[in-house]
Amino acid sequence: MSGLRDPDQSLLLTGGTSALGWAVATRLAGAGHGVHLLVRKGSRRLARERVADLRTAAPDAAGRIRLVTGDLLTPGLFEGGAGERLRAECVGVVHCAVDRRPDVARDALFEVNVRATRELLAFAEALERGAHRFVHVSDTAVSGDARGVWMEDQLLDGQGFDDDAVSESRLVAERHVRRAMGRIPAVIARAVLPVGARPGPPDPVMKLVGRAQTLARAPLPGVLRRFLLVPGASRRVHALPLAHVADVVAACWSDAGATGATVHIADPFAPTLMEWLRALSEEVGLARPGPSAPASIDLLDDRFPARAVSYDTSHADGLLRRAGLRRPTFREGIEAFACSLRAG
Repeated sequence: MSGLRDPDQSLLLTGGTSALGWAVATRLAGAGHGVHLLVRKGSRRLARERVADLRTAAPDAAGRIRLVTGDLLTPGLFEGGAGERLRAECVGVVHCAVDRRPDVARDALFEVNVRATRELLAFAEALERGAHRFVHVSDTAVSGDARGVWMEDQLLDGQGFDDDAVSESRLVAERHVRRAMGRIPAVIARAVLPVGARPGPPDPVMKLVGRAQTLARAPLPGVLRRFLLVPGASRRVHALPLAHVADVVAACWSDAGATGATVHIADPFAPTLMEWLRALSEEVGLARPGPSAPASIDLLDDRFPARAVSYDTSHADGLLRRAGLRRPTFREGIEAFACSLRAG
C-alpha cells in the first residue's frame, strides 16, 4: 500500500467540514496522502479557514488538501470534466458525510445517507486505476434496539428503530457497501459517539460534562452537589474521544488487513451509566451519585448515548494492534472530554 502515500494518488473525502471528517482529513494529509475534500458551496468558506489554520501548524499537510466544491445531492456530481479529473487522480474514497438531523423527513435522510453512498460506490468502481479502498464511516446505532452483544459482522438481526430514521438509513447504506465488497476493497467503520470540542452546538456528552463543571464550581452544600437520579444505572455509555475515532478511521484507510471487514470503533468494556457518572463526578469534584441513575438522560433535547447493548471489537482489536493504537479507558475519555471543554 506504499503507493497511497504518493500525493498524486489521492483520495476523495466527504463530510470534511464535520468535526470527525476534518480530523480524519488532517491525519491522512499529515501521513502523506492527497485529500480531495468535497464541500458544499455554503461550507467552502469554513473549509478554507480550516486549511489556512492548518497551513500555520502543518504546512505540508495543508498543501495536500484540495477543496472540491460539490453537493452529494446534486445529480451527475461526478460527470463532466471535474468528475473525470477526480476519477483520474483518486484511488479511493473515505465517506464520512451523514445527515443526523432528527427533524429532517425520512425520505430526505435516505437521499443523503443512502443514495449518496450508492453514488460514491459507483464512483469508486469507475476509478481509472481501480479502487484501492472505500472506507464507509457508519454508526454503531445500526444495532437499533438490540440487547446483549452486537457483533461486528451483524447487520440484520430483527432489531427495530422506532422513529430513528437516521440509524435505519445508516443500516441500509451499510447493506449497499457490503454488496459492493465483492467488487471493490471496502471497509465499514462503525463509530460510537465521537466526543470533543467542535464548532456549533456541543454533543450531549459535552453538554453534561459542561453542566457538571458548572455545578462543581457552584457554592452548594454537599447533598446538592449530585446528579438527579432515577432507576436504570446498568445501561452502557458508548462514547469515545473524537481524536481516537479519527485515528481509527485513518487506520482503516491505510491498513490492507481491514479490507472486507466491519470495524467497531467502540469500547467492548463500556462503563455502565453509574460507573461513568461516578468517574465524571470524581473528575470535576462532585459528590458521587447514589445507587441509581438514568437509563437515558434527556439533556436539552438530546439523547445521552446510554444503551442496553455491548459491542464486539474483534476486528477492531487487530487493527489497533497493527496501527500501534490503544483504545482509551473510559476514565481517560472523561478526562479528555473535560480538558477539551476547558480548552474550548
